[in-house]
Amino acid sequence: VTKGDFLGSASGAVVLTALIVFLSSVLV
Repeated sequence: VTKGDFLGSASGAVVLTALIVFLSSVLV
C-alpha cells in the first residue's frame, strides 16, 4: 500500500461518510 493509495481510500471514506450523513439528514 502506497501513500497515495492510503490517501485515496481515506478521502473516499470521508466522502462516503459525508454522503451518508447528508442523505440521512435530508430523508429525516
